[in-house]
Amino acid sequence: MKITIVTVGTRGDVEPFVAFGQGLQKAGHVVKIATHAQFESFVRQHGLDFALISGNVQEAINSAEARQALEKSENTVGFILKIRQKAAPLVLTAVKEVAAACKGADHLMCTPLTMYITFFTAQELSIPLSVGCVSPAGPTRHFHSIIVPPPFKWLPNGAQKVYNLYSHRIAGNLIWQGQRPLLSKAWKEVYGHELPLKEPLTAAFTKTPPLMFYAYSEHVLSKPADWSEVQCVPGYWFLKAQQDWKPSIELERFLASGSKPFYIGFGSMNDGQSKNGKIKDLILETVKRTGKRAVVLNAGLGLVQDELPENIFVTEPVPFEYLFPKMAAVVHHGGAGTTAAGLRAGVPSVITPLIYDQRFWAWCVENIGAGTRPIAWNKVTVDNLSATIKTALSSNSIRDNARAIGTRINGEDGVEKAVGWFNTYY
Repeated sequence: MKITIVTVGTRGDVEPFVAFGQGLQKAGHVVKIATHAQFESFVRQHGLDFALISGNVQEAINSAEARQALEKSENTVGFILKIRQKAAPLVLTAVKEVAAACKGADHLMCTPLTMYITFFTAQELSIPLSVGCVSPAGPTRHFHSIIVPPPFKWLPNGAQKVYNLYSHRIAGNLIWQGQRPLLSKAWKEVYGHELPLKEPLTAAFTKTPPLMFYAYSEHVLSKPADWSEVQCVPGYWFLKAQQDWKPSIELERFLASGSKPFYIGFGSMNDGQSKNGKIKDLILETVKRTGKRAVVLNAGLGLVQDELPENIFVTEPVPFEYLFPKMAAVVHHGGAGTTAAGLRAGVPSVITPLIYDQRFWAWCVENIGAGTRPIAWNKVTVDNLSATIKTALSSNSIRDNARAIGTRINGEDGVEKAVGWFNTYY
């Protein structure tokens, strides 16, 4: 079977689908990943075909306008509108590129970020569709939509369930009404007709539900009782370790030279531009305040090893499957991929979320006791971050919970299980 997977976003939105694509190819399918140009070599290096979708979501997220919308307040709607403005010139191109990538395929897979464009493309081309998600998507009474805050804990249980259910429905309508004007205009130019005014997926998925994969562990977020049998939670989709990768001698020496350090890095948020360009100062002063050893991600910060104290090692991106198990704790932004890596490593997490899905994963990690109470990115200070790191490093309960979760996650093979379900269903 020829399968096209359409995914956009950051590295954390693409890597799990490369892992799943490898699993599908091992089972005899031919897989193409349609995504941004900056991931082409990554996709091809892992033996998969590539198709281009123009644009760069990472640049849009880190634009001054989008970052300001979130850092001044946790305004998810404002953020979505800013991203829409950035994406507007590319919508017509994207519609054409997705169509080209999907032609000739026997099956399509979309992600939440590509849901509508791939869903309607599948309809136009009469190709079956499944859905892959690195974060939960779909109405349930058991937890809230990832783009809204959780219900207040003081609400009665029944009221919380009502809030959760309607948060998904409201979120779906908001996202559709935000995307529809641009997508419908492009659709008419390419296909000759506009798209419906009413949010289309709820009715379509209720009538003929597609197979939906949630690429995370049930030990982190269990499958709700009100989801259907075609909504599957197989476990995380991790890439196999790179056999030819080796750490630098300097990193190995640092790790062996003293007590376990903690990791601090903010991934896609770590661009050195937010918080008035003071991320570097925040990190260095926080490490100093903890009095502990630390490995610091250098993405965009301009740190120079020779200018740092001996208790800090600065590194460019390295595989988390190597680094995180060697850490005493991990301090990060809460992206789906980084959160999964921290949980898999079995070490405590300190999360400083900015974007909506990061806030959701921070909430999950706190709920399962594998991390501290999160600190919203726009409220992070040296005082509260250093104090929270000290809590993560000293708490026996957090350490024990994190270790137990890591053991369970390492006992799963989410890719193999998902491929088995796919082959059974299709």
